Amino acid sequence: MLHHLEQDAAELKMLLSDTQEFLARASPNIDAADTVSTSIDFKNSYATATRVYGTLNELLGQIRDQLAQKPPLTREEALAKIQSMWKIRKARKQLKALVREVYSSFEDPTTGQTYYYNKYTKETQWTKPTILGHEGLSDPSSRTQKVKVVFASKEEEELFAASKLQAMARSHIARRHMRKLISSIYEKIWDVDSQRFYYHNTKSNEVKWEKPRWVSDEDLLTPRTRFGHLQAEQEKAKAQKARTEPLTPQTAACMIQHAYRHKKGFQNLLKMCREVYVRIYDPEQGLYYYYNTHTKETAWEKPLLLRGVESDVFTPRTQQKKAREENLTPEKAAQMVQRAFRRKRGFQNLLRLCRSVYERIYDPEQDMYYYHNTRTKETTWDKPLLLRGAESDVFTPRTRQKKLQELVSTVNGTISSKLRQWTEEEAATRLQGLYRAKKAKEELNLMLAQRFKKAFDPSSGQVYYVNILTQDVSWDPPALALRGGVQIETFED
Repeated sequence: MLHHLEQDAAELKMLLSDTQEFLARASPNIDAADTVSTSIDFKNSYATATRVYGTLNELLGQIRDQLAQKPPLTREEALAKIQSMWKIRKARKQLKALVREVYSSFEDPTTGQTYYYNKYTKETQWTKPTILGHEGLSDPSSRTQKVKVVFASKEEEELFAASKLQAMARSHIARRHMRKLISSIYEKIWDVDSQRFYYHNTKSNEVKWEKPRWVSDEDLLTPRTRFGHLQAEQEKAKAQKARTEPLTPQTAACMIQHAYRHKKGFQNLLKMCREVYVRIYDPEQGLYYYYNTHTKETAWEKPLLLRGVESDVFTPRTQQKKAREENLTPEKAAQMVQRAFRRKRGFQNLLRLCRSVYERIYDPEQDMYYYHNTRTKETTWDKPLLLRGAESDVFTPRTRQKKLQELVSTVNGTISSKLRQWTEEEAATRLQGLYRAKKAKEELNLMLAQRFKKAFDPSSGQVYYVNILTQDVSWDPPALALRGGVQIETFED
């Protein structure tokens, strides 16, 4: 390897001297008017030669650095040297092709010797350009022709085909391995200003805009993706190593305990985060924001640990509900069930009461229904608030009368059924129900008496009723208070 590198360095020095001499002769005559008209673009050729000269200088410096290194080389260093050698060979071929385009060879009829004419500088010389070496001016690759191979037997042809396939397979594997090596060294980074990728060599810390040869953009990864792949490969290697080693009962028990503690610790951490953060709705933005109850900070982004389906952030009401569920005893659970049942039965009774008061009547002129309060004789186009549901519609007068008749017949049937014999358990349950109903009615009447007050209007001389909680006023007393016979107190001056 060192011998070849020294030989390449010597050839590069010779190439540099020839290229520098060629550029020195060509530079004064770039703008000459009497340039020979040929198919060659001499300005582009001169620019190409200048770039080749710069590339050769750079490659020669790299070879000097490589010669200073001591073997053995790592795989990455060997790859870098192979790449530099390939670049040298490519530059040499490019320079030879450029010289063949510039020079032409002619035979002198007097002496019979060959001389060389520079189409660009119009100079002639007896010596062949040094860069060509033992090659002629004609491109040797143009003389190469495919030779048809003749086989003596079928077996020989099959062996030749097998060797070709094996060579193609080895070439494919080598290219794939080369791409893998280059991808392990280079990474692509997005440049926001120029809106394109540049390429970073992680070994030499060099960056360049040109993509490395033999790889595509799909083969190269960004720094974050590359780091993730490296971590995944390390974890995979650890897992494979762990699988190859037989587990003892003690090791297996430790692994199970570790997994259980890890899961419990993560659950406790989620629980602590849920207790700290609260999700609050912002009606102006139409979005939820997250409030830290310890630091009093707010953020639109959900906390990182709680960004999961099973680890959502609760609203303040949901947090209180969850806390009550965790501290729930059997007695409290029974009370909650009873309270929910009584709430449902009370709401059903309230709906039934509203249906018995309101009726829906069709107005043919407006082609709409209006709602009539049979107690206050008031009408309105809006459906009563409590009856704005699919299961709580307002009946027409005919349907309402029919429902009242069914209710009367049901009550009569209930009264007749009450004459049956009661067991002790049924009687006790019935008494408990009546007692709870009486207590609920007393609590409701007390709440109504505390919530509503009546006042005297001096201008009209009438009494109106004030809802202390909502500050609403009405000329009519509350229906529930009127039905329950609640005595509403007067405002004190």
